[in-house]
Amino acid sequence: MWQNHSYSVSPDTVFNIVGDRLETLVRLNYEEQNVYFINITTTDSGNQMMTQGVVVRVLDVNDAPTGIVLPQGTAIPENTKVSG
Repeated sequence: MWQNHSYSVSPDTVFNIVGDRLETLVRLNYEEQNVYFINITTTDSGNQMMTQGVVVRVLDVNDAPTGIVLPQGTAIPENTKVSG
């Protein structure tokens, strides 16, 4: 006999389940939090439930630099060597 299933996630402040997909409700930022521990619960049409813990790890990517200020009219030629 075929069963319909519904899904839920807790805590539900960062993630949500839409259909059979886990989606984020906020923009994830590795520097702020790089791992989330959540529980996903499925309930079938007979009201039987099963909950499984899931670990979601956020990957670190290079962020675009910010806060660089150059005087107006400053030009940096292509392939300029970096000193340091």
